[in-house]
Amino acid sequence: MAFTTPVASVSAGSPDKNTFTSSAIDTTGANLIVVGISDETGTQVFSDSKSNTWTHLTSANGFGSLYSRIAYCASPTVGSGHTFTLTGTNVAMSFNVDAWAGADSAPFDQENGEGNSLGPTIEPGPVTPTTDNQLIVTHLIDISGTDASIDDGFTNSGDEPAEANACFQSALAYLVQTTAAASDPSWSPVNIGAATIATFKAAAAAAGQPTTKRFGGVPFMALPGRGNV
Repeated sequence: MAFTTPVASVSAGSPDKNTFTSSAIDTTGANLIVVGISDETGTQVFSDSKSNTWTHLTSANGFGSLYSRIAYCASPTVGSGHTFTLTGTNVAMSFNVDAWAGADSAPFDQENGEGNSLGPTIEPGPVTPTTDNQLIVTHLIDISGTDASIDDGFTNSGDEPAEANACFQSALAYLVQTTAAASDPSWSPVNIGAATIATFKAAAAAAGQPTTKRFGGVPFMALPGRGNV
């Protein structure tokens, strides 16, 4: 099984710099959920309505109080009515969530991150997946209210705009590679922000199944990898 496109996605931002919850999505069929988080501390608590456990990767800091970080949950509990919550008080916060099918049971592979103090572009830093067919996800935090664009073949799956006295911009994008290669996409336009990137391994392809063939009108099983007699 390989990664294709997200099973479901949702983005949300705090309307008042306090705890907030996303709208509900149906994550049925996903075995990996990835979230990009924008906040002022890099430590705000992320949770969901299915009581999953989240692994947080390294934060990237831009200009003091702008933190980009990626978190993920492997083999999550999924289903309809799935919501996500970021907890805080008087902290500008927003996030983007993508739910994926096709991940390995231990999916995390590589990560990187970078902060800047002045745009107009930012790269999260290079990553090179160790296997083919990996999912690469990058996240951006920015103080700009402008929708972000990204190059190098990435698809922007969610862009939560910055709101004055409420939340920072949060954008998430992905690329599904076929052959492992170095990647360091560029986000733009960026005013002041930070970006992170992470790669996730795909599940191994299923072994071939025996097929039935006929020999002299008599059926027999041809096993994968075995010559025919």
